[in-house]
Amino acid sequence: MKNKAFILFLTLWGVLLSSNNFGQEISFGDKNVQDAVKKKVSEIYENKDKTQFFLTQKSFQPKSTCGTEITAYSKGGEYNRLVTKSCGKNGKHAAEYYFDEGNLIFAYIVFEYFDEKTRNDMWKNFKGLASWESRYYFANNNLKFHRHKGKNDITAKENGEKIKKAAYAVLKFVKDKKA
Repeated sequence: MKNKAFILFLTLWGVLLSSNNFGQEISFGDKNVQDAVKKKVSEIYENKDKTQFFLTQKSFQPKSTCGTEITAYSKGGEYNRLVTKSCGKNGKHAAEYYFDEGNLIFAYIVFEYFDEKTRNDMWKNFKGLASWESRYYFANNNLKFHRHKGKNDITAKENGEKIKKAAYAVLKFVKDKKA
């Protein structure tokens, strides 16, 4: 009887652990793309001659927010990096979008939960806050590789279209404001 109870305990413990992968990093796609994109992102990060700031009530995320703060970096009149920050009912959302010749090549997205919305088993970022983060690597305007921490609802079927939609909406917004 003790053996059966112990085996049942181990089985349930294994199911519990396998269903809770908040702290694990998961990734999909061609990891080799990552290095080339990282190199270009590093060049873009250091390559700006103008910084603009915007504050709008508009939400660029699927869920409604209180508005969005945008920092837009450009070089030679072309936007190459956009940083957005917004708050929703569960916490703070931030995104960085990197463009090369008008094409999205990288997106870094992070969500930090309000303390009141966290659970003890959630992944913690470097600040010690419950959160999740995702990195999306694009080539020829197609998602080639993505990796995530603190999320367990991502699949290999992710095609990056929602990320591209948000990135290009922010880009259009800042271009329209510039005109």
